[in-house]
Amino acid sequence: MSEEEKSSSNLHELLAAQKLLDDGQMEESLAAVKAYWLKNPDDGQAASMLGRVMYEAGRKDLSEKLDRLAQTLTSASAKSSGPENVFPERELTTDLFESGHALIDVRQHDLAAMLLERCVKIHPSEPLINYELGFSLMSLGRFHEAAKYFEKASQKEKDFDTSLNLAVCYSLTRRVDEARNLLRDLEDLAQEEDEKKELGHRKIVLKRLERMQNKSIFTHRDWLYILYGSILLRPQIERGKTVEGPQKIAMTLALLKGLFQGLRVDLEVVEYYSTYSRPLAKTISDLLSITCDSYKGPHRPERTLLVMSWASDIIGPHRAFMENNYQRLLFSYGLPMKEPLPVTPDVVGAFMEELYMPWSENVQKGTSTDSISDSILDKALSLETDPDFINQIEEIVTYYAERREFLVLGNNAVFPERPEYSAEVHESVSLEIPGV
Repeated sequence: MSEEEKSSSNLHELLAAQKLLDDGQMEESLAAVKAYWLKNPDDGQAASMLGRVMYEAGRKDLSEKLDRLAQTLTSASAKSSGPENVFPERELTTDLFESGHALIDVRQHDLAAMLLERCVKIHPSEPLINYELGFSLMSLGRFHEAAKYFEKASQKEKDFDTSLNLAVCYSLTRRVDEARNLLRDLEDLAQEEDEKKELGHRKIVLKRLERMQNKSIFTHRDWLYILYGSILLRPQIERGKTVEGPQKIAMTLALLKGLFQGLRVDLEVVEYYSTYSRPLAKTISDLLSITCDSYKGPHRPERTLLVMSWASDIIGPHRAFMENNYQRLLFSYGLPMKEPLPVTPDVVGAFMEELYMPWSENVQKGTSTDSISDSILDKALSLETDPDFINQIEEIVTYYAERREFLVLGNNAVFPERPEYSAEVHESVSLEIPGV
Protein backbone atom coordinates (compact mmCIF):
# COMPACT_ATOMS: atom_id res chain seq x y z
CA MET A 1 0.00 0.00 0.00
CA SER A 2 1.39 3.40 -0.97
CA GLU A 3 1.67 6.25 1.55
CA GLU A 4 -1.20 8.04 -0.18
CA GLU A 5 -3.43 4.95 0.04
CA LYS A 6 -2.47 4.40 3.67
CA SER A 7 -3.28 8.03 4.51
CA SER A 8 -6.66 7.71 2.80
CA SER A 9 -7.42 4.48 4.71
CA ASN A 10 -6.46 6.11 8.01
CA LEU A 11 -8.69 9.09 7.32
CA HIS A 12 -11.55 6.75 6.49
CA GLU A 13 -11.20 4.90 9.81
CA LEU A 14 -11.18 8.12 11.82
CA LEU A 15 -14.12 9.53 9.90
CA ALA A 16 -16.01 6.30 10.62
CA ALA A 17 -15.28 6.74 14.34
CA GLN A 18 -16.49 10.34 14.15
CA LYS A 19 -19.69 9.24 12.39
CA LEU A 20 -20.40 6.73 15.13
CA LEU A 21 -19.92 9.45 17.73
CA ASP A 22 -22.21 11.82 15.83
CA ASP A 23 -24.86 9.08 15.76
CA GLY A 24 -24.67 8.69 19.53
CA GLN A 25 -22.91 5.32 19.40
CA MET A 26 -20.24 6.26 21.91
CA GLU A 27 -19.04 2.77 22.82
CA GLU A 28 -18.71 1.78 19.17
CA SER A 29 -16.83 5.01 18.42
CA LEU A 30 -14.49 4.39 21.35
CA ALA A 31 -13.78 0.85 20.13
CA ALA A 32 -13.07 2.10 16.60
CA VAL A 33 -10.67 4.86 17.59
CA LYS A 34 -8.91 2.58 20.09
CA ALA A 35 -8.31 -0.06 17.44
CA TYR A 36 -6.97 2.58 15.08
CA TRP A 37 -4.68 4.30 17.59
CA LEU A 38 -3.16 1.03 18.79
CA LYS A 39 -2.17 0.34 15.17
CA ASN A 40 -0.97 3.94 14.62
CA PRO A 41 0.57 5.14 17.90
CA ASP A 42 2.22 8.22 16.33
CA ASP A 43 -0.99 9.61 14.85
CA GLY A 44 -2.01 12.82 16.60
CA GLN A 45 -5.43 12.71 14.92
CA ALA A 46 -6.20 9.49 16.81
CA ALA A 47 -5.45 11.20 20.12
CA SER A 48 -7.62 14.13 19.07
CA MET A 49 -10.49 11.84 18.07
CA LEU A 50 -10.29 9.98 21.39
CA GLY A 51 -10.32 13.36 23.10
CA ARG A 52 -13.66 14.12 21.45
CA VAL A 53 -15.08 10.80 22.58
CA MET A 54 -13.95 11.42 26.16
CA TYR A 55 -15.39 14.94 26.08
CA GLU A 56 -18.79 13.55 25.09
CA ALA A 57 -18.44 10.98 27.89
CA GLY A 58 -18.00 13.81 30.41
CA ARG A 59 -14.26 13.23 30.88
CA LYS A 60 -13.25 16.81 30.14
CA ASP A 61 -9.94 16.71 32.00
CA LEU A 62 -8.83 13.63 30.07
CA SER A 63 -10.09 15.20 26.84
CA GLU A 64 -7.89 18.24 27.42
CA LYS A 65 -4.84 16.05 28.08
CA LEU A 66 -5.47 14.10 24.89
CA ASP A 67 -5.84 17.33 22.90
CA ARG A 68 -2.46 18.53 24.16
CA LEU A 69 -0.92 15.17 23.32
CA ALA A 70 -2.47 15.32 19.85
CA GLN A 71 -0.83 18.68 19.18
CA THR A 72 2.53 17.46 20.49
CA LEU A 73 2.39 14.25 18.43
CA THR A 74 1.51 16.19 15.28
CA SER A 75 4.31 18.67 15.89
CA ALA A 76 6.83 15.94 16.65
CA SER A 77 5.82 14.01 13.54
CA ALA A 78 6.33 17.10 11.39
CA LYS A 79 9.78 17.74 12.86
CA SER A 80 10.86 14.12 12.48
CA SER A 81 10.11 14.24 8.76
CA GLY A 82 12.18 17.40 8.31
CA PRO A 83 15.70 17.67 6.90
CA GLU A 84 17.41 16.71 10.17
CA ASN A 85 15.01 13.79 10.75
CA VAL A 86 15.19 14.33 14.52
CA PHE A 87 12.24 13.05 16.52
CA PRO A 88 12.13 15.08 19.79
CA GLU A 89 10.97 12.26 22.06
CA ARG A 90 11.84 14.09 25.27
CA GLU A 91 9.37 16.85 24.49
CA LEU A 92 6.63 14.24 24.41
CA THR A 93 7.26 12.69 27.82
CA THR A 94 5.02 14.93 29.93
CA ASP A 95 2.02 14.71 27.60
CA LEU A 96 2.45 10.98 27.09
CA PHE A 97 2.62 10.33 30.82
CA GLU A 98 -0.28 12.60 31.77
CA SER A 99 -2.53 11.06 29.12
CA GLY A 100 -1.43 7.53 29.98
CA HIS A 101 -2.02 8.08 33.69
CA ALA A 102 -5.48 9.54 33.01
CA LEU A 103 -6.38 6.62 30.73
CA ILE A 104 -5.65 4.25 33.62
CA ASP A 105 -8.36 6.03 35.63
CA VAL A 106 -10.94 5.17 32.95
CA ARG A 107 -9.62 1.58 32.63
CA GLN A 108 -8.26 2.01 29.13
CA HIS A 109 -5.18 0.04 30.08
CA ASP A 110 -4.17 -1.04 26.57
CA LEU A 111 -3.91 2.58 25.42
CA ALA A 112 -2.25 3.62 28.69
CA ALA A 113 0.38 0.88 28.28
CA MET A 114 1.06 2.00 24.71
CA LEU A 115 1.80 5.56 25.86
CA LEU A 116 3.70 4.60 29.00
CA GLU A 117 5.90 2.10 27.15
CA ARG A 118 7.03 5.02 25.05
CA CYS A 119 7.72 7.07 28.19
CA VAL A 120 9.80 4.36 29.79
CA LYS A 121 12.06 4.18 26.75
CA ILE A 122 12.96 7.80 27.39
CA HIS A 123 13.28 7.47 31.18
CA PRO A 124 13.98 3.77 31.86
CA SER A 125 14.80 4.26 35.54
CA GLU A 126 12.00 6.64 36.55
CA PRO A 127 10.07 4.85 39.35
CA LEU A 128 6.70 6.52 38.74
CA ILE A 129 6.65 5.71 35.02
CA ASN A 130 7.71 2.12 35.69
CA TYR A 131 5.02 1.75 38.36
CA GLU A 132 2.18 3.07 36.20
CA LEU A 133 3.27 0.93 33.25
CA GLY A 134 3.48 -2.10 35.51
CA PHE A 135 -0.02 -1.38 36.80
CA SER A 136 -1.45 -1.12 33.27
CA LEU A 137 0.21 -4.35 32.18
CA MET A 138 -0.98 -6.13 35.34
CA SER A 139 -4.52 -4.92 34.63
CA LEU A 140 -4.20 -6.41 31.14
CA GLY A 141 -3.17 -9.77 32.59
CA ARG A 142 0.43 -9.44 31.35
CA PHE A 143 1.87 -10.38 34.72
CA HIS A 144 5.36 -11.46 33.64
CA GLU A 145 5.94 -8.11 31.92
CA ALA A 146 4.35 -6.12 34.74
CA ALA A 147 6.68 -7.70 37.29
CA LYS A 148 9.75 -6.38 35.45
CA TYR A 149 8.52 -2.78 35.70
CA PHE A 150 7.47 -3.10 39.34
CA GLU A 151 10.96 -4.47 40.05
CA LYS A 152 12.51 -1.40 38.40
CA ALA A 153 10.17 0.92 40.28
CA SER A 154 11.15 -0.63 43.61
CA GLN A 155 14.90 -0.39 43.03
CA LYS A 156 15.09 3.22 44.19
CA GLU A 157 12.39 3.23 46.84
CA LYS A 158 10.38 0.53 48.62
CA ASP A 159 6.72 1.46 49.09
CA PHE A 160 3.66 -0.62 49.95
CA ASP A 161 1.74 -0.35 46.66
CA THR A 162 4.69 -1.24 44.44
CA SER A 163 5.76 -4.14 46.62
CA LEU A 164 2.20 -5.43 46.94
CA ASN A 165 1.58 -5.36 43.19
CA LEU A 166 4.91 -7.07 42.60
CA ALA A 167 3.93 -9.77 45.11
CA VAL A 168 0.61 -10.20 43.24
CA CYS A 169 2.46 -10.64 39.94
CA TYR A 170 4.81 -13.17 41.53
CA SER A 171 1.82 -15.14 42.85
CA LEU A 172 0.02 -15.04 39.51
CA THR A 173 3.14 -16.27 37.71
CA ARG A 174 3.62 -18.94 40.39
CA ARG A 175 6.94 -17.58 41.66
CA VAL A 176 6.13 -18.72 45.17
CA ASP A 177 9.50 -18.10 46.84
CA GLU A 178 9.71 -14.51 45.55
CA ALA A 179 6.10 -13.85 46.61
CA ARG A 180 6.70 -15.27 50.08
CA ASN A 181 9.83 -13.17 50.65
CA LEU A 182 8.15 -10.01 49.43
CA LEU A 183 5.07 -10.50 51.60
CA ARG A 184 7.38 -10.95 54.58
CA ASP A 185 9.02 -7.61 53.77
CA LEU A 186 5.61 -5.97 53.47
CA GLU A 187 4.97 -6.49 57.18
CA ASP A 188 6.96 -3.33 57.94
CA LEU A 189 5.38 -1.33 55.11
CA ALA A 190 1.73 -2.03 55.96
CA GLN A 191 0.63 0.82 58.21
CA GLU A 192 -3.03 1.56 57.40
CA GLU A 193 -5.84 -0.87 58.21
CA ASP A 194 -6.67 -1.36 54.52
CA GLU A 195 -3.03 -2.20 53.84
CA LYS A 196 -2.94 -4.73 56.66
CA LYS A 197 -6.17 -6.32 55.43
CA GLU A 198 -4.85 -6.57 51.87
CA LEU A 199 -1.59 -8.07 53.13
CA GLY A 200 -3.58 -10.66 55.11
CA HIS A 201 -5.58 -11.54 52.00
CA ARG A 202 -2.42 -12.01 49.93
CA LYS A 203 -0.96 -14.30 52.58
CA ILE A 204 -4.04 -16.51 52.33
CA VAL A 205 -3.72 -16.52 48.53
CA LEU A 206 -0.12 -17.65 48.91
CA LYS A 207 -1.10 -20.46 51.29
CA ARG A 208 -3.67 -21.74 48.80
CA LEU A 209 -1.13 -21.46 46.01
CA GLU A 210 1.51 -23.38 47.96
CA ARG A 211 -0.90 -26.26 48.44
CA MET A 212 -1.63 -26.39 44.71
CA GLN A 213 1.93 -26.27 43.40
CA ASN A 214 1.96 -29.95 42.48
CA LYS A 215 -0.37 -29.18 39.55
CA SER A 216 1.36 -28.22 36.32
CA ILE A 217 -1.56 -26.26 34.84
CA PHE A 218 -4.25 -24.42 36.77
CA THR A 219 -7.84 -24.34 35.59
CA HIS A 220 -10.31 -21.50 36.09
CA ARG A 221 -11.64 -23.43 39.08
CA ASP A 222 -8.15 -23.60 40.60
CA TRP A 223 -7.53 -19.88 40.17
CA LEU A 224 -10.92 -18.81 41.51
CA TYR A 225 -10.23 -20.87 44.61
CA ILE A 226 -6.62 -19.67 44.99
CA LEU A 227 -7.37 -15.98 44.55
CA TYR A 228 -10.74 -15.68 46.26
CA GLY A 229 -11.62 -18.92 48.06
CA SER A 230 -14.73 -19.23 45.89
CA ILE A 231 -16.36 -22.23 44.22
CA LEU A 232 -16.81 -22.58 40.45
CA LEU A 233 -19.41 -25.08 39.29
CA ARG A 234 -18.54 -25.03 35.58
CA PRO A 235 -14.78 -24.53 35.06
CA GLN A 236 -14.97 -24.04 31.29
CA ILE A 237 -14.68 -20.50 29.95
CA GLU A 238 -17.59 -18.95 28.07
CA ARG A 239 -16.72 -16.68 25.16
CA GLY A 240 -18.79 -13.80 23.86
CA LYS A 241 -22.36 -12.95 24.76
CA THR A 242 -23.73 -16.07 26.36
CA VAL A 243 -27.33 -17.20 26.12
CA GLU A 244 -27.96 -19.85 28.76
CA GLY A 245 -30.65 -22.28 27.68
CA PRO A 246 -32.70 -24.51 30.01
CA GLN A 247 -30.30 -27.48 29.69
CA LYS A 248 -27.23 -25.52 30.83
CA ILE A 249 -29.13 -23.83 33.62
CA ALA A 250 -30.51 -27.18 34.77
CA MET A 251 -27.00 -28.67 34.85
CA THR A 252 -25.64 -25.71 36.84
CA LEU A 253 -28.43 -25.84 39.42
CA ALA A 254 -28.16 -29.61 39.79
CA LEU A 255 -24.43 -29.16 40.41
CA LEU A 256 -25.26 -26.53 43.03
CA LYS A 257 -27.65 -28.87 44.81
CA GLY A 258 -25.15 -31.73 44.72
CA LEU A 259 -22.41 -29.48 46.07
CA PHE A 260 -24.54 -28.33 49.02
CA GLN A 261 -25.53 -31.90 49.83
CA GLY A 262 -21.94 -33.13 49.59
CA LEU A 263 -20.55 -30.34 51.77
CA ARG A 264 -23.51 -30.63 54.17
CA VAL A 265 -24.67 -27.05 53.69
CA ASP A 266 -28.18 -26.68 55.13
CA LEU A 267 -30.42 -23.88 53.83
CA GLU A 268 -33.85 -22.64 54.85
CA VAL A 269 -34.57 -19.81 52.39
CA VAL A 270 -33.60 -18.83 48.87
CA GLU A 271 -33.85 -15.09 48.29
CA TYR A 272 -33.34 -12.72 45.38
CA TYR A 273 -32.25 -9.08 45.32
CA SER A 274 -33.15 -8.20 41.74
CA THR A 275 -36.53 -9.13 40.24
CA TYR A 276 -34.58 -10.32 37.20
CA SER A 277 -33.15 -13.08 39.41
CA ARG A 278 -36.54 -14.12 40.80
CA PRO A 279 -37.14 -16.96 38.26
CA LEU A 280 -33.69 -18.39 38.99
CA ALA A 281 -34.20 -18.15 42.75
CA LYS A 282 -37.66 -19.73 42.50
CA THR A 283 -36.29 -22.65 40.46
CA ILE A 284 -33.50 -23.21 43.01
CA SER A 285 -35.98 -23.11 45.91
CA ASP A 286 -38.17 -25.69 44.18
CA LEU A 287 -35.14 -27.88 43.52
CA LEU A 288 -34.06 -27.66 47.17
CA SER A 289 -37.68 -27.83 48.46
CA ILE A 290 -37.36 -24.68 50.57
CA THR A 291 -38.97 -21.21 50.65
CA CYS A 292 -38.29 -18.47 48.10
CA ASP A 293 -38.54 -14.81 49.10
CA SER A 294 -37.24 -11.37 48.16
CA TYR A 295 -34.29 -9.82 49.99
CA LYS A 296 -35.43 -8.47 53.37
CA GLY A 297 -32.25 -6.82 54.58
CA PRO A 298 -29.04 -8.05 56.21
CA HIS A 299 -30.55 -9.54 59.40
CA ARG A 300 -32.72 -12.39 58.16
CA PRO A 301 -32.51 -15.11 60.88
CA GLU A 302 -32.85 -18.12 58.54
CA ARG A 303 -29.90 -19.79 56.83
CA THR A 304 -30.21 -18.08 53.45
CA LEU A 305 -28.90 -18.42 49.91
CA LEU A 306 -28.95 -15.05 48.14
CA VAL A 307 -29.23 -15.68 44.39
CA MET A 308 -28.28 -13.40 41.51
CA SER A 309 -28.25 -14.15 37.83
CA TRP A 310 -25.33 -11.81 37.14
CA ALA A 311 -22.79 -10.88 39.81
CA SER A 312 -23.18 -7.13 39.31
CA ASP A 313 -26.99 -7.35 39.76
CA ILE A 314 -26.59 -6.80 43.49
CA ILE A 315 -22.93 -5.98 43.96
CA GLY A 316 -22.56 -2.99 41.67
CA PRO A 317 -20.58 -0.13 43.19
CA HIS A 318 -21.48 -0.78 46.83
CA ARG A 319 -20.03 -3.03 49.52
CA ALA A 320 -23.24 -4.03 51.31
CA PHE A 321 -22.49 -7.73 50.95
CA MET A 322 -18.85 -7.70 52.02
CA GLU A 323 -19.70 -9.09 55.45
CA ASN A 324 -19.43 -12.86 55.41
CA ASN A 325 -21.92 -13.77 58.13
CA TYR A 326 -22.86 -17.37 58.81
CA GLN A 327 -26.52 -16.89 57.89
CA ARG A 328 -26.15 -15.78 54.26
CA LEU A 329 -24.38 -17.41 51.30
CA LEU A 330 -23.97 -15.69 47.94
CA PHE A 331 -24.53 -17.53 44.66
CA SER A 332 -24.06 -15.86 41.28
CA TYR A 333 -24.98 -17.77 38.13
CA GLY A 334 -22.58 -15.69 36.00
CA LEU A 335 -19.38 -13.85 36.86
CA PRO A 336 -17.83 -11.38 34.37
CA MET A 337 -14.35 -12.11 33.08
CA LYS A 338 -12.97 -8.57 33.14
CA GLU A 339 -15.13 -6.36 35.34
CA PRO A 340 -13.70 -5.79 38.85
CA LEU A 341 -16.34 -6.02 41.59
CA PRO A 342 -16.32 -5.13 45.29
CA VAL A 343 -17.39 -8.65 46.30
CA THR A 344 -16.67 -12.16 45.07
CA PRO A 345 -19.65 -14.56 45.41
CA ASP A 346 -19.15 -17.68 47.52
CA VAL A 347 -20.32 -19.91 44.65
CA VAL A 348 -20.24 -19.09 40.93
CA GLY A 349 -21.97 -20.95 38.11
CA ALA A 350 -19.62 -19.99 35.27
CA PHE A 351 -17.41 -17.22 33.91
CA MET A 352 -18.99 -15.23 31.08
CA GLU A 353 -18.56 -12.02 29.13
CA GLU A 354 -22.28 -11.26 29.26
CA LEU A 355 -25.32 -13.23 30.30
CA TYR A 356 -28.85 -13.53 28.94
CA MET A 357 -31.26 -15.89 30.68
CA PRO A 358 -34.22 -17.50 28.84
CA TRP A 359 -36.71 -15.16 30.54
CA SER A 360 -34.95 -12.07 29.23
CA GLU A 361 -37.16 -10.12 26.83
CA ASN A 362 -34.13 -9.69 24.59
CA VAL A 363 -33.82 -13.43 24.04
CA GLN A 364 -37.18 -15.13 24.20
CA LYS A 365 -40.70 -13.75 23.85
CA GLY A 366 -44.08 -15.36 24.03
CA THR A 367 -43.11 -18.03 26.58
CA SER A 368 -44.13 -17.66 30.22
CA THR A 369 -41.47 -17.55 32.91
CA ASP A 370 -43.22 -20.33 34.85
CA SER A 371 -43.08 -22.75 31.92
CA ILE A 372 -39.38 -22.05 31.43
CA SER A 373 -38.69 -22.60 35.14
CA ASP A 374 -40.71 -25.82 35.13
CA SER A 375 -38.67 -27.08 32.18
CA ILE A 376 -35.39 -26.26 33.95
CA LEU A 377 -36.58 -27.95 37.14
CA ASP A 378 -37.59 -31.13 35.30
CA LYS A 379 -34.23 -31.33 33.54
CA ALA A 380 -32.32 -30.74 36.80
CA LEU A 381 -34.26 -33.47 38.61
CA SER A 382 -33.67 -35.93 35.77
CA LEU A 383 -29.91 -35.37 36.03
CA GLU A 384 -29.86 -36.60 39.63
CA THR A 385 -30.16 -40.21 38.44
CA ASP A 386 -27.66 -39.90 35.58
CA PRO A 387 -24.51 -41.95 36.44
CA ASP A 388 -22.17 -39.61 34.55
CA PHE A 389 -23.63 -36.59 36.30
CA ILE A 390 -23.37 -38.29 39.69
CA ASN A 391 -19.66 -38.75 38.96
CA GLN A 392 -19.38 -35.01 38.23
CA ILE A 393 -20.98 -34.24 41.59
CA GLU A 394 -18.61 -36.60 43.41
CA GLU A 395 -15.60 -35.00 41.70
CA ILE A 396 -16.58 -31.43 42.53
CA VAL A 397 -17.46 -32.29 46.14
CA THR A 398 -14.14 -34.10 46.61
CA TYR A 399 -12.22 -31.17 45.13
CA TYR A 400 -13.72 -28.62 47.51
CA ALA A 401 -13.97 -30.87 50.58
CA GLU A 402 -10.19 -31.27 50.43
CA ARG A 403 -9.83 -27.49 50.39
CA ARG A 404 -12.59 -26.62 52.86
CA GLU A 405 -10.17 -24.92 55.25
CA PHE A 406 -9.62 -22.01 52.87
CA LEU A 407 -13.08 -21.79 51.29
CA VAL A 408 -15.00 -18.61 52.09
CA LEU A 409 -18.28 -20.57 51.98
CA GLY A 410 -19.56 -20.89 55.55
CA ASN A 411 -16.16 -19.97 56.96
CA ASN A 412 -16.94 -16.56 58.44
CA ALA A 413 -14.75 -17.13 61.50
CA VAL A 414 -11.65 -17.17 59.27
CA PHE A 415 -13.00 -14.81 56.58
CA PRO A 416 -15.21 -12.17 58.23
CA GLU A 417 -15.30 -10.32 54.91
CA ARG A 418 -15.59 -11.65 51.38
CA PRO A 419 -12.65 -10.68 49.13
CA GLU A 420 -12.98 -8.23 46.28
CA TYR A 421 -13.03 -9.59 42.74
CA SER A 422 -10.30 -7.96 40.67
CA ALA A 423 -10.80 -10.09 37.52
CA GLU A 424 -7.38 -11.76 37.54
CA VAL A 425 -8.58 -15.25 36.65
CA HIS A 426 -9.26 -14.93 32.94
CA GLU A 427 -5.66 -14.27 31.93
CA SER A 428 -3.75 -16.16 34.61
CA VAL A 429 -5.39 -19.49 33.79
CA SER A 430 -2.96 -20.22 30.98
CA LEU A 431 0.12 -20.10 33.17
CA GLU A 432 2.10 -23.32 33.26
CA ILE A 433 5.17 -24.15 35.31
CA PRO A 434 7.67 -26.20 33.27
CA GLY A 435 8.75 -29.41 34.89
CA VAL A 436 5.98 -29.53 37.48
